[in-house]
Amino acid sequence: MTATVKTINKQACQPTCQQRVRVVQLTDPHLGPSADYQLAGINTCDSLNAVLERCREMADAFVVTGDIAGDGALPAYELFDKKLSAEAVPYYWLPGNHDDLETMAATLNTPFRFEVTVGNWLLLMLDSRQPGKVGGHIGERQLQSALAAAEKHNGPVAVFMHHPLVDVNCAWLDKQKVSDGDAILEQLAECSNIKAVFGGHVHQPTAVKRYRITVYTTPSTCFQFAANSDEFAFGDQGPGFRWIDFNDDGTIDTGVVELPAMDSLDRRCVGY
Repeated sequence: MTATVKTINKQACQPTCQQRVRVVQLTDPHLGPSADYQLAGINTCDSLNAVLERCREMADAFVVTGDIAGDGALPAYELFDKKLSAEAVPYYWLPGNHDDLETMAATLNTPFRFEVTVGNWLLLMLDSRQPGKVGGHIGERQLQSALAAAEKHNGPVAVFMHHPLVDVNCAWLDKQKVSDGDAILEQLAECSNIKAVFGGHVHQPTAVKRYRITVYTTPSTCFQFAANSDEFAFGDQGPGFRWIDFNDDGTIDTGVVELPAMDSLDRRCVGY
């Protein structure tokens, strides 16, 4: 299925000002079965609320890159859909390794869409999950579908997925990246209108350029993992999100917004 978001310039500008669509990327909310659920001492519903309060005025659309639920529970998706459906702009999503795709598809009012059009950009939503595994994989079928869609599109393209395609310099997380990531990225780069890849999973912001494409990751809306860590460790940053301006000239402007850290984080937690 496909969807379209029209270009909306929410900031006053001169006639020569660059037109764009601003997408806010949310990732890894890890919602539980109720609004009082906590993960590592963080109420993940409250942290998502704080992020939405901060970013809602800047978004023309939301893209949510997986791990909406902490364990695939139906009430978590009901809670998430209630929150995002109340926003004034559309949201699009893809699953993460903690999600249950069938439950998501049956619960969320917005269906999964492989292709989303924003302005003159095409956004491709890939499923990087592997059954029964934490790490990611794309595979030849999805790759060929993405390349065909990009080739058909008369304009710039960005790709979204849950797992990162490249290392983020955290030994324990790098084991969970997309297993065929380098080969996938090399072939995506051969398609000249594919400009960037955006992911989540690693609970931290990174940007790595390879084969002319920049691969971004984005902070979680709950807690963050420590950068450059060989073993599981929490970072000091609070909830966050990424804004992405898809400019009509085929360029991208993007940045990360981090909220104050939450004092309730339980650093004794050794996994999630």
